[in-house]
Amino acid sequence: MKNDTQIEIQELEEELQHLSDNSAEYIDARNRLSRLLFRTRPRQAVSLCEQSIEIAKSIDYLPGLATAYGVLSHSQISLSQYAEAREAANKAIQLFVHLDDPEGLLDANNALGISYNTSGEYEKALELFLRNEELARAQGDTEMQGKSLNNVACILLDQGNYSGALEYYIRTFECTRELKQPEMKGTALLNIGVTHLELENLEEALSYLTRSMEYISHVPEIKARALQNLSHYFQKVGDHEQSLLYGEQCLTGYQVINNTHGIIGALSNLGEIHLEQEHLDKAEIYFEQALKICAQKKEKTEQARNHLLLGRVYIRKQQADKAIQTLQKVFALKKNYKTCTYEAHQELSRLFEHKGDYKSALFHHREYVRIKDRLFNQQSEQQIQSLRISFELEQAEREARLLKQKNEELAQNNKKLEQLTRHQKALDTQKSRLVAQLENYAHKDSLTDLFNRRYLDQNFQIELDQALSNDSPLCVMICDIDDFKQVNDRYSHKIGDAVLVEVSRIIAAHIREYDILSRYGGEEFVLLMPGTEETDAIHISQRLNELIEHHDWDTIQPGMKITISIGLCCDTSVSNHEKMLACADQYLYQAKHQGKNQLCYCRQGKGFEQTERKGPGEKQF
Repeated sequence: MKNDTQIEIQELEEELQHLSDNSAEYIDARNRLSRLLFRTRPRQAVSLCEQSIEIAKSIDYLPGLATAYGVLSHSQISLSQYAEAREAANKAIQLFVHLDDPEGLLDANNALGISYNTSGEYEKALELFLRNEELARAQGDTEMQGKSLNNVACILLDQGNYSGALEYYIRTFECTRELKQPEMKGTALLNIGVTHLELENLEEALSYLTRSMEYISHVPEIKARALQNLSHYFQKVGDHEQSLLYGEQCLTGYQVINNTHGIIGALSNLGEIHLEQEHLDKAEIYFEQALKICAQKKEKTEQARNHLLLGRVYIRKQQADKAIQTLQKVFALKKNYKTCTYEAHQELSRLFEHKGDYKSALFHHREYVRIKDRLFNQQSEQQIQSLRISFELEQAEREARLLKQKNEELAQNNKKLEQLTRHQKALDTQKSRLVAQLENYAHKDSLTDLFNRRYLDQNFQIELDQALSNDSPLCVMICDIDDFKQVNDRYSHKIGDAVLVEVSRIIAAHIREYDILSRYGGEEFVLLMPGTEETDAIHISQRLNELIEHHDWDTIQPGMKITISIGLCCDTSVSNHEKMLACADQYLYQAKHQGKNQLCYCRQGKGFEQTERKGPGEKQF
């Protein structure tokens, strides 16, 4: 049985057969048909739009021309043709402004915002979506208001601001309650489910993802995305059979509508599921298929990711030379692929260390640390920036509404004016609270609640200058959880996060109030100890090493053992804090190289030393 959309498509196709192909009515009908097709049959929609544009130009029909450019932009987005989509959206915007058509302008702005987001220009996209939401609300356009809120949430989700994303997705769903559009309602439920999945709220995630399928089963693109996230859910809970089933259905869905980006993602995800199960030959096939399409479509981001994943397959197959050759291909894709780049350096460091090529291993380890730290700071900056823009625009909305309210109430009594003043004070209080939250967010690590790299960089040099000025000691310790990647790979990232939190708690519980403990990035932590003599710092470091090793990790994962390697530097004669930290990092590397689960340091005047290992050296999980 045909659904309402299919019936409408058939009626429009029949209507077009009876219209003159050089009339405004013909162009309008084609544009309505294109809008119905751009998600399910995007290539056909592009063809219809391009023909409509030529006809509209030939008869100088500007409304039809503007609409055709707008729908063309949406269709090109469905085909992952983002640069072309932006060009079409800008042409539509110019025409809608000229025609003074607010509804068309909102739709074209929405398409332009999506094109900015997909090309990494998040600030422009976020600002455009928030202003679009304000305009839509003012015009009573609930549908566009919901779309704008949804797109804001998508940006916040991509940047890791999950709580903010969840808030905007819920606001989106509230908008859909007033609409008779199951597709929008299903999309909102799907996105809420995806956010809960990122937050590891697995029961809520499954509930929302399942509910979304009731509304979007007739829209192939959205249905495929829902299937993909159901596959992720079952992968997280360890049900690989269901995960593969949904992953294969997702791949079929994207293949039916020829969605290149979706096909690549589905192939990669299937490969990762097989990699988790040690089905290495199958994983290799899926990653190679994904890479073939990436090369054809010039999808460089996914190409880098799949080279990394394929390299890990060869590592598991103990084909070291082939793994090295594959991982080095990541570096040829230089722009905007920092995550894959630092992970590739990490894998290569381990490979070269295993081969006994310590010079190459050290080079790749340093590149891994450098790029990872830069990415960590960039992500923090990006998240703070998105929150600041969101806050400033929402504050501007409030101030605009207040100004309008003031003008309307000037003729009224003093009671109204007093109410407005109280409201303004409430807004100022809220602003202060949000600014304080932003400042805290800038200095704290969201997972462990320790200080972050930014805070350490801001305060380390201050402490060093003070120590030199007062002729007082200062020591810095850097530690790294041994074989942490194996914890993630074997038990899940959720267990890995729990280990990070517990290690942070143990260290924090055994240091002084004025010591500075920060998460340096990933599984590394830095402890700055002002006023601490070298012998005391060595004792503290050894004590922390023992506390971690002998901690009861069964409460997190039965049978799991966790240890740390530590580098310590107390030499304040170096010129700046960066060299002091680099000194500690060098001894951390020595601790790793000498067998892990130990402290390495340079006793002033006596040269390099290392502590004895405290355990039998068994594998730590």
